[in-house]
Amino acid sequence: MGKSKRRLLITAIIVVPLVTLFIVWAFVDAPPPDDSDLQIAYEDIPDEENAFTYFDQAVEGVYWPEDQEERRRAASLLSEDGWDDALAAQILAENGGFFDTIEQGLDCPRFQVPEIKDLSVNRNHLSEGDQCAGQLDQRLV
Repeated sequence: MGKSKRRLLITAIIVVPLVTLFIVWAFVDAPPPDDSDLQIAYEDIPDEENAFTYFDQAVEGVYWPEDQEERRRAASLLSEDGWDDALAAQILAENGGFFDTIEQGLDCPRFQVPEIKDLSVNRNHLSEGDQCAGQLDQRLV
């Protein structure tokens, strides 16, 4: 074996492990952080003590005009220019049960949204709550 081959072999024996160590060090991820304190702990809350039960019922029973023109007029109630006393009174009268159910929910000691175990479960209450919040805002004014 010639001197240059021996030198190449010694260089390879030293360089290859160093390059391998560098690659492992550079691309190995740190262990995941402990996030156990961030896990949601669901409690077993009876429905009659859970405000979510009442808020969900209220949202399900909301009256909103079916006719497109009345829907447009009802939506414009939120602006000062589109106020219509008769339409506002009609919507409030139709949603009387809504406000009673919201009051029941506000009297509950706890609030917990049900655990989502399957992503295919319908969670429309999250977006329908915006419409209800607007109606509550009108009632409080």
